[in-house]
Amino acid sequence: MPVPGGGYGACQVTANDSELLLVHALDWWSAEPPVLADLAGAQPLRLDHHSHSGGLDQVNISVEVPIPAGFRLLGNQDVGADIPNSSNTHSRWRALAGDVSYQRAWDLELPAAAKAGYKSAATKGPVDVDFGVGAVTIGGATRALDLASGDPVAVPDADAGPVRWEALDRLPGCTRLFWRGPDRGLTAALARYPSISGLTWRDAPEQTDLSGSWLNQLELVGKMPQRLRLPARMRHLSLVAGTDLTVDAADNGRWMRLHLETDSADFVMPQGLERIQELLITGNGSLTAAPLADLTELRELTLRWRRPPGELTEAHDLSALQHLHHVHFIDGYGVGADQIPDLPNLSYLEAFGLTRSSANEMKKRYHHTGVEVIVHGAKSDQWIRANLENPFRNWVDDHEKGGAAACKAYAKALRAIESSPDRQLARETLKTLTGTLNKIDAKYELIDTLRREEAWEAFAVLASKANVGQDEAGDWFDEWRDF
Repeated sequence: MPVPGGGYGACQVTANDSELLLVHALDWWSAEPPVLADLAGAQPLRLDHHSHSGGLDQVNISVEVPIPAGFRLLGNQDVGADIPNSSNTHSRWRALAGDVSYQRAWDLELPAAAKAGYKSAATKGPVDVDFGVGAVTIGGATRALDLASGDPVAVPDADAGPVRWEALDRLPGCTRLFWRGPDRGLTAALARYPSISGLTWRDAPEQTDLSGSWLNQLELVGKMPQRLRLPARMRHLSLVAGTDLTVDAADNGRWMRLHLETDSADFVMPQGLERIQELLITGNGSLTAAPLADLTELRELTLRWRRPPGELTEAHDLSALQHLHHVHFIDGYGVGADQIPDLPNLSYLEAFGLTRSSANEMKKRYHHTGVEVIVHGAKSDQWIRANLENPFRNWVDDHEKGGAAACKAYAKALRAIESSPDRQLARETLKTLTGTLNKIDAKYELIDTLRREEAWEAFAVLASKANVGQDEAGDWFDEWRDF
């Protein structure tokens, strides 16, 4: 299995009960793909990085979860006598490859002092930290620190003095930061604190150099830089597309997973990531495949539409992706089976949300071709016509009655707000909608973390139609919801 950050690992399937596979990673890595003989004597991987305590990296994986592109069957090998025959952990194939990468980085790259500090942080009580505006008491085991919002930890304004980055000495367990605006010593601090591996940065400078950091996950939001330099260990990169951005990355991004967010049907791929193999694009009602034609090493592509109609234009440009193994569509209700060009290495096509007619066409097209087609949440064409614009349309996949009730409640609220701009009426309408969602969740246990986020997004859209500010709408939503 290709390992994030470079090289290859291996895993072993030890049981199959028709619904689940029992799999464990091996404590093995090489720069080149192995053959079976290379794994003779390889021991199971035990995890002791970060919060792990030496347990076996063994998981259950559903037989319906596809083996990722790049994973390759090597053969059969005896199972060690000390390997358990069951596990309480459920996961996915890619997580095993990630475990190999994270454990290697912990063993070979992270300084001993940083590792000891992280382990000791688990037992720390409250500590006082001062980034330049006065001491604030927070948990000593804090893992993620938001310095962008100022809540609960603030940094001084740019004209009020420097940021006291040495406050991070008090938080050796911190692995992720949230930051906004100019650098102000951030990149130097990231180089000094090896335990910080994740960063979300809003409005980064035009020239952003993170090559000296220990980051393996980076999310840039807001205004994008013109040039971005990354450390060789980078595994996950999230960017906003559409700007003229050049990225300096190891092997032109070959070992990274890239997520692009775009508000435009047409977008620009960052320069310097031509060897990317895994790509997720999140867009609005329409996306184009034209910018992907140069990504000739792409193995796995996910296209996700936030809004209807979920159309794909210039789909014929996908024909340049001769190594493409897996394609995933999420809410691509406007994608037809005849749009997808012939792809010689395609083995898996998965769609979350399609019209039933499109789902049948896809299954028919790829019947007896060796391409596995999996469709989740196919809905009748009539249902889609009536609910395509409804943000709760996919809730029926979780519970038919509960989802239908949520769709009906949103449609009613939308009609009321569009019929009158009265602010007080809008407030009562939004309160009624939230109350209905409370009842739906109480009855059907429907609203998990994802559905809660979707409920908020729908609430915020309705509030904006009534000229209610985002902050006030957020206060209303949090006050009224029980989920």
